[in-house]
Amino acid sequence: MSKLKEVWNQAVQFSLGKGKLDAKERFSVKLDQLFDILTCKCQITSCEGGGCDSCVIQAHINCSCSREKRIPLKDLAYIKGQKEKVGSKGPHQMGAPDLQEHKRQVRTLERQGMENMAEERRRSKEGNAAAADKAARKDVKRFLQMVMRIWNWRVVLKMSLSLKLSSSLKLNLSLQLNYDDDIPNIALASVRYGIGLRPTAAIATAALIDAGIITEDNTSKVIDKNKVKRAQEKLMRELGEKFEEKCREMGGISWILFDGRIDLTNVKMEAEGSDQSFPAKIKEEHYSVASEPGSNYLFHSSTP
Repeated sequence: MSKLKEVWNQAVQFSLGKGKLDAKERFSVKLDQLFDILTCKCQITSCEGGGCDSCVIQAHINCSCSREKRIPLKDLAYIKGQKEKVGSKGPHQMGAPDLQEHKRQVRTLERQGMENMAEERRRSKEGNAAAADKAARKDVKRFLQMVMRIWNWRVVLKMSLSLKLSSSLKLNLSLQLNYDDDIPNIALASVRYGIGLRPTAAIATAALIDAGIITEDNTSKVIDKNKVKRAQEKLMRELGEKFEEKCREMGGISWILFDGRIDLTNVKMEAEGSDQSFPAKIKEEHYSVASEPGSNYLFHSSTP
């Protein structure tokens, strides 16, 4: 800042007509030269005057400054040319090698920026996934705690039912524990999509909890795997009876229709002479057999 003030004061004095002519000329030349703001004031010598024309650095300096104030060797020739130039044009201009290096550094900075953005996105995704996983774990934990409370309550209730209670209390308990509620739609959906008894019971109970039907005070609608199994067996018996009755009414099956499709099926294949199995995909034809009239399902088969 002091250097700028000094140059400004000199310019003001010369603009007012003060000072000698040779001093004005030196000041004019100084303005056309690069304003030296480097901390290092050591003299830079060119290789041409030092007798080392084949030197790659093209300039040398005998610097006694501290390390952080020294000029890099690769910049010596450029700094010397900028200090000694008059006007805007110096001996070192942007050339093909400099342009290539400039483009390379620009690409490096762009790549680093893209890598930083990708890293931020990855961390953001990991944070969102961790938060979602944490929330899901809390929901599962809360659901399991409620199920355990319900289960413990049922165990205590069964133990109390084994005692000889009054008839009025037995009547109230029988009204609360309404195990005979039919769940044909749940049983039909579980059979249709091949869902096991425990998953079906857990999903159905969770749906009733979300709907507000099952609460901590009212657990009479809780569904267990045995109830799902009984509902499935009852449903299959009713469907079988209806099918037999319909066949008797219509005089048996008039004809059979086949409907098929071909798809890729994941299988395990054994190599000849080896006990190991390898995963593979084969084409299979799936056939669904139904009787007409009525489109009653009979059975399903598949052939490779």
